[in-house]
Amino acid sequence: MKEPPVNRRHADPAPLRTSLSLLLPLAVVVAFLLLVVGGFTGVTRWFLFDEAGTQWLLKRLPLVQVKGFQGALLGTTWKAERVELTWNQGQESVTLEGLDSSGMRWTWRPDEHALAALHIDSFSVRKITVHTGKPGPRPIPLPTGINTPLALTVARARVDELRIDDLPAVERLAFQGLVLEARPGAEHRVAAVQADWQGLHADASLKIGTNAPLPLAVQAMLRPAGEGDAPRWAAVLSAGGNVAQVQISGTLRGV
Repeated sequence: MKEPPVNRRHADPAPLRTSLSLLLPLAVVVAFLLLVVGGFTGVTRWFLFDEAGTQWLLKRLPLVQVKGFQGALLGTTWKAERVELTWNQGQESVTLEGLDSSGMRWTWRPDEHALAALHIDSFSVRKITVHTGKPGPRPIPLPTGINTPLALTVARARVDELRIDDLPAVERLAFQGLVLEARPGAEHRVAAVQADWQGLHADASLKIGTNAPLPLAVQAMLRPAGEGDAPRWAAVLSAGGNVAQVQISGTLRGV
């Protein structure tokens, strides 16, 4: 006696249900990861590009105390009444008062050496106070390189008063064309810098190589402060060599 033929159209759908049961957890995991990434991206943008997010973050950063901050961390302008950075158990610190920075433009990974690049049109601080802590070992060991992970250019910068420990204050410190390089073997440089200190006015330009032995090239003129373009005397100085072996020459005029 022949058995009736099997109707294949109504076969057991168990394999299809098994496949769906395996795909469902995977879909849940993918959706969760997308949610986490999206949430992280949103929170990160809030921290870095929103003023309220930046203020929330700054209040919780270690080693940093900020008062009256306006702007976003990755925005185009910063203003702050006071920014204090401390380390080494509070023995060393840098305090900025009356900070105003504008025309800031960020670039991520501009080359293989820099994590980021920052251009600033104008940067000014009313007062900078530096405490260097206890003296370290002498002679000071020289680094093998001073290139930075941040490539920085500042068109104009001004510091009304700079105080380092108990030394007399440097006043009316101004820079033009400040460039800090991330590339090994490049040069940090300042096209022009002016400052008043202890009754002297200085105009200078300088370059320093980022690799050891840190070669130097400095041109400077010293004259009495407050005497305009016709001072009683002026000293023209040049410095070369490197940080460990500085070679200085100069000329004194008007005496």
